[in-house]
Amino acid sequence: MIPHTPASGTTEDPQEHNVMVAVFSVAAGMIGVCLTGIGLLHVANAMRRITTLADELLAVNALFFLGCCLTAFLSFRIRHGAMRHRLRQTADALFFFGLLLMVVICALITLTFA
Repeated sequence: MIPHTPASGTTEDPQEHNVMVAVFSVAAGMIGVCLTGIGLLHVANAMRRITTLADELLAVNALFFLGCCLTAFLSFRIRHGAMRHRLRQTADALFFFGLLLMVVICALITLTFA
């Protein structure tokens, strides 16, 4: 990729920028995964008449990924280096917790429908 230089003239690590672009893209895709999972769980719950906490957890998880997308996007727009770094750390943390919660949700679904 082409190295990214913010408009203010400050330099930015191109590898850090590329990682944040990937985190933004994957987090946006994970929002869709959460929404699809909620829909599938509603269909499965209606057919088997099983209630599970997984669909509520998927909704919370979608909010983690939305927060990740928002902070990553803001980090692209912010010119102040320290604030940009803080936003990227926040995006990284939200992404990690979203992935961790996804694993918990998968385990819950597996135990519920097994």
